[in-house]
Amino acid sequence: MENLTEDTILGLRDLGLTAVQAKTYIALVRQDSLTVSEISKLSKIQRTDLYDILKGLEEKGLIEREISHPTVYRAIPVEQGLDQLFLTKEKRYFELQKKVAELKHNLGKIDKVPRLKEEANFRIIARKGIIQKIVNAINSSRESIDVIISEARFSKGIIRFHHEIEKSANNGVKCRFITEKPQNGNVFWKLVAEIEANPRCQIRFSTEHPGIIAGIYDQKEVLVFQTPTGDIGGSAALWSNNRSLVTIIGNYFEKLWLTAETQKK
Repeated sequence: MENLTEDTILGLRDLGLTAVQAKTYIALVRQDSLTVSEISKLSKIQRTDLYDILKGLEEKGLIEREISHPTVYRAIPVEQGLDQLFLTKEKRYFELQKKVAELKHNLGKIDKVPRLKEEANFRIIARKGIIQKIVNAINSSRESIDVIISEARFSKGIIRFHHEIEKSANNGVKCRFITEKPQNGNVFWKLVAEIEANPRCQIRFSTEHPGIIAGIYDQKEVLVFQTPTGDIGGSAALWSNNRSLVTIIGNYFEKLWLTAETQKK
């Protein structure tokens, strides 16, 4: 019963009640009607604190007060009360949704002050932002996209970013990928064929894991994953437009490209 009560309190808090409001409400649900003293005893909340708590529950439409001596309180039917909490939460959700739309509109109109001189940057991209960062990098590329990637990430990445890659290639962007050969690759080779169907896309294969996961975009910016294994978005990544770092990663790509195989064997 104790675990049930804890779970119930957490659920009520998700619906907008405070912990003490939830405890008070549960006490009233368990009994037909209670005085303040009885509620205090059951909920273990100080009587002096209960008056404000009960007032808040009344305002939320969860309990009713009976004018008597002493005053007694009772919970309205549970189904009705929870529906009321949900509708309030839903209304708040739509209000926030509208506010977000307004903020996007207003903030989108703010003109950024341009830098007098473009500086090299290093940024850590959190896991939750990786997917969008890759999409932005692909969409903003105008000349080339070079990617060093593991076989596991290649398969998932091609499926996830197929539309963006195809669009970039059709717009004249040269796309090159280096990945290792798969152990069991029916699906893998099907994806390879789909990508290489576009003449501006090429894939070469290393004999082992490349040891680095990185993307180079227009030879101007790089995205290097912190962890070279795991799923897309499974680790943070370093983004940079630092000329030296772009050159280092770019040269490493070209070295791998020269030694990688060009077809299935």
